[in-house]
Amino acid sequence: MRFKLSRLLGFIGFFVVFIFLLFIIFLNQIEYEISNLIAGYGYGAILVISFIVDVLAQPIGPEIPLFSGKLLGLNIFYVALLTIVGSITATYINYKVGGLFYDKVCEERNCKKYLELYQKYGKYGLFVSAIGPIPYVPFCWLSGAFGFPIRKFLFYGLIPRIIRIIVVSIALFLFF
Repeated sequence: MRFKLSRLLGFIGFFVVFIFLLFIIFLNQIEYEISNLIAGYGYGAILVISFIVDVLAQPIGPEIPLFSGKLLGLNIFYVALLTIVGSITATYINYKVGGLFYDKVCEERNCKKYLELYQKYGKYGLFVSAIGPIPYVPFCWLSGAFGFPIRKFLFYGLIPRIIRIIVVSIALFLFF
């Protein structure tokens, strides 16, 4: 049975929409539970939650552990550092998960067209999703699946994500 690129993209799309909808439906409860976990387990919960929110395609960004940590009186420097470590780890894992499909994706006849499109324009989507409200995880998967070079992935995805976390941390430190 041949692997089809359209099936991969369909599965990713379905998975993202399903998880996204679940998180939207239960958003208040999830934010409440995150705050309780951080209150109970402190810095360890910051690291784990930062990893989980960046490994799953859902609408909660890495700011939630930052806000919760600051509201609970934790040191914002340590909270930011642990959030960055969790986010970097999750981002790299998502890139590698996408990379597992690279050989299968490139067997598809139309792969060359999609690969060229992603190589040409994917960096913009990755960058915008790293700093903005667009779901970041699917772009990490696609970057791995289309063999996006790791250096470009770091430059357009990981570094902007780290900058986003640092900017939010500084804002929390200065204004809250």
